[in-house]
Amino acid sequence: MFAVTSLDDPPVALLKRAQRADDEDNSCYFCNFDYPIPERVVIFVTESELLPRDHTATIAVQLSPDLPATRIGSFGAESGAFSTAIALSAADQAEAAKLEGAGRLVKLVVEVGPDKSKVKRPANTPPTKSEGATSRKRQKSISPDTKSGGKPGKGSKAKKGLGGARADTAAAAAAAAASEASVGGDGEVPSARWGHSLSLVSSTAALAIGGQGSSALSKDGIWRLDLATRSWTEMDADGALPTRTGHAAVSDVAGGKVYVFGGAKYKRFFTDLHELDLKTNAWGLVKPLGGKAPACSYHSIALFRGEVLIFGGVHPRVDPTPDVCSNELHVFNLGQKNWYQPPLSGTLPAPRSGHSATLVEDELVVFGGWDQPHAIFNDVHVIDLTLMECAKVEVSGEAPAARSWHTAIALPGSDQRRILIHGGLDDDIVALGTAHVLDLDAKRWYNVSKAFACAPRAGHTVVHDEATHSLVLWGGGDNDQYFDDIVTISLDTIRALCV
Repeated sequence: MFAVTSLDDPPVALLKRAQRADDEDNSCYFCNFDYPIPERVVIFVTESELLPRDHTATIAVQLSPDLPATRIGSFGAESGAFSTAIALSAADQAEAAKLEGAGRLVKLVVEVGPDKSKVKRPANTPPTKSEGATSRKRQKSISPDTKSGGKPGKGSKAKKGLGGARADTAAAAAAAAASEASVGGDGEVPSARWGHSLSLVSSTAALAIGGQGSSALSKDGIWRLDLATRSWTEMDADGALPTRTGHAAVSDVAGGKVYVFGGAKYKRFFTDLHELDLKTNAWGLVKPLGGKAPACSYHSIALFRGEVLIFGGVHPRVDPTPDVCSNELHVFNLGQKNWYQPPLSGTLPAPRSGHSATLVEDELVVFGGWDQPHAIFNDVHVIDLTLMECAKVEVSGEAPAARSWHTAIALPGSDQRRILIHGGLDDDIVALGTAHVLDLDAKRWYNVSKAFACAPRAGHTVVHDEATHSLVLWGGGDNDQYFDDIVTISLDTIRALCV
């Protein structure tokens, strides 16, 4: 069956066997425990056949028979156990307060059902290694199979998979407690995901938007990361931004705006530009007065002299025609509110998506990415935004392996002509943990992988924390899981490795 252990101090072993009730295609298990609710619990499988490899266990808490259950997370067969904080909404907390001292029981529900994320994947997301070479070839051609997605659902919060703990309850609890040490910040956190955006909105805060988690597109709103405390706050904004992944976002800190363009939601690609007003905390659709931009996902975005720059990405085609990647630059002038496509001269990058295009002074530096059917890149191109000229840059030193869905950032201060590249997927669809710095003036690569102690990942994001002179990395995924950890990397350590 399933067993439950509290991680309170001192640990309280609940170890109550759940009763079973059949519910159509799903199997439901539940157990009751006395109020107050434990702050953190571990749930683990004692009989492996209860959780087949193509199924997921979803955990929920029900405070009373009159209230709906509140989902707190999920885990798969490859984990075998799940550790989570029982975080309740404000309404649930108010109801919970009424139960104090009332001798009421709280129900913990475990529902097992097919893992829809293993049946269908939302549009244009990278395949996982476990899907094998056939799926990899389908993804690289963006076939109709990859353009169909599963049913949307809210991702779990603060999920931590624990491999190999199926029968030993003490080992499961100890492993869960140890895993918490790698997570930055306390309290409620966004669902684990990749394909999201993370944008600085001030010197002390960043906003995470969208993405895809273990079951479907992330639907748990916008999250504000306090860089000083490494803690998260879910934001309520007026208006709405349609759920999406593979979009791109850029912030105008001085103007108090965040701009989001494109992305995809299953078979639908977006061509809309939205802005979040950081003063009024309201979303607005930016309606162009002229021109248009193509629908795309896994493109890049930059803000330069009052204009939003969109480069590359995947463009949809009508089934069964494969989607195509682009090497076009589309520009939206925020003052005139019109789209235009500037003519580019010189040597253009090949069409690609999942690349990075980093703004350094008046240059856009394009690295990596992939294009169907077999191309994956580690080349460097520079687009001069003043002259609209492109050039391929020959770089010495230890070059990064070809990759896509990596993260990149222009290093600050005295390193401002340097760009950091970290992670991504290689040509074998394996998540990478390596990191390199590109010195644009010296035209040289430096391997700085020793500065990164985190798990290999792709589809993650990074921002600069000025106060601690560090980089803050969040999210992403590998072949087995999605991440919600906050990783801090010292800029001094990175600089010391650039020799």
